Amino acid sequence: MEQEIAHLQDYLEVQKIYYGEADLTPFFDLCGGLDQIKIPALLLQPIVENAIVHGVEGQEGDAVVFISVSFENRGKRNVSLCASPITASGWTKRR
Repeated sequence: MEQEIAHLQDYLEVQKIYYGEADLTPFFDLCGGLDQIKIPALLLQPIVENAIVHGVEGQEGDAVVFISVSFENRGKRNVSLCASPITASGWTKRR
């Protein structure tokens, strides 16, 4: 999981160049213990890309993409990812 978060950070750096440094700011809320979690390669990137394409593109002003990753270990490991765009006008509404 840590490697996928690093890939995601690299992807967001490319997107910041595309949208302009001041226009797109990622914010990460990551729980501890992610080094114990194994996930398929490039699983997170399309989710964050979707948040950007459907929540940020076409909006005016700066935007923050809030990315939260957490997991529970109650016999099974449940990983939760939330990628939500926030624009200058507040939480982006679904179209």
